Amino acid sequence: MRNVQAELERTGRFFKSLYETLINGDITNIEYKEMKQSYETKIAALTEQEKNLRKSARLAELETVKRNKAINKIGTIFDETQFSKELIDTLIEKILIFEDKHIEIHFKFTDEIVKMGGTANE
Repeated sequence: MRNVQAELERTGRFFKSLYETLINGDITNIEYKEMKQSYETKIAALTEQEKNLRKSARLAELETVKRNKAINKIGTIFDETQFSKELIDTLIEKILIFEDKHIEIHFKFTDEIVKMGGTANE
């Protein structure tokens, strides 16, 4: 997202200086019109890309909230010391443990678990 925003800002600066370039006689009217159209098209595409990235980030955040709710509900149902091998085999696809002690749990029945967590708006 930062790259898109930086490119949008840079393109916006070029676009704003384009008219001054025309007035100074550095480009012709035809070049100005072509470059203006090109910058407008690029700005529109970058704006749309930024919008889509923001939407994806919001959706990922909502999904994280749902997963956290589901995990919290599961934690209240079972005492963490009573997870049996059979229960883990039934619920969990894989557990990833990273060097920074970050843990990811991939459930087999994601839809059902997320349903247990309710919606992010609750």
